[in-house]
Amino acid sequence: MKWLKKIKLLLGFDKITFEDGLRKLQSRDYQGAIASFDQVLQLQVRYEAFQNRGAANFKLENYQEAIRDFTQAVALNPY
Repeated sequence: MKWLKKIKLLLGFDKITFEDGLRKLQSRDYQGAIASFDQVLQLQVRYEAFQNRGAANFKLENYQEAIRDFTQAVALNPY
């Protein structure tokens, strides 16, 4: 399965899926945004994906999940 992950990264799947997550977040499709950011994080650990998934979880009042995501985002990018 590592080869599939590499192919998806080479094709820019992580960037496309991240942008899809942002669109869903902006259109208030919070469940869809979480699903998109989950896919991004399976391919590549990015603080932005944790940050945005945290925002979606917060909007859904999933506060524990939001705290976990925000904590991960800060750990990856403390500035």
